[in-house]
Amino acid sequence: MINNVKIRMVKERDIDQIYKIGMATKAFSVSKKVRFYSKRELRKIIKSKNNFIMIIAEKNSRVIGFILFRATVDYAYIDNIAIIPEFRHKGIVTLLIKKCIDIIKRYKITYIFTSVRLDYQKPKRFWKKMGFREGYKFIWMEKFLR
Repeated sequence: MINNVKIRMVKERDIDQIYKIGMATKAFSVSKKVRFYSKRELRKIIKSKNNFIMIIAEKNSRVIGFILFRATVDYAYIDNIAIIPEFRHKGIVTLLIKKCIDIIKRYKITYIFTSVRLDYQKPKRFWKKMGFREGYKFIWMEKFLR
């Protein structure tokens, strides 16, 4: 565990740092064209409060990681979670997930899920360690309308 890490709700001022972390996180790429949310999308997510919740890990006023999830009536979906490389393997992701689960429990939700790329073994092992189990496998399908 690392000292002086603060876990808190995201603020609009965090967007640039979150965007930088997201764009640098290879696992967020779902296709050649889609790597991560745009700053505009992040701003909309943060402002909308439309069941999207983002929590950040911060050290010395620097965003070092985040988790983005969506809580609906019946389930919660962990969309993205990332920690900058120098702070990985120090328990920060576990802190973020525990905070996420605490919030989800307030919604009285009992089903939570996420997705992991098939070719990424470390994240799969991590999620299993956190008590998740594999479900069915899917292929990302996309279509751009522009």
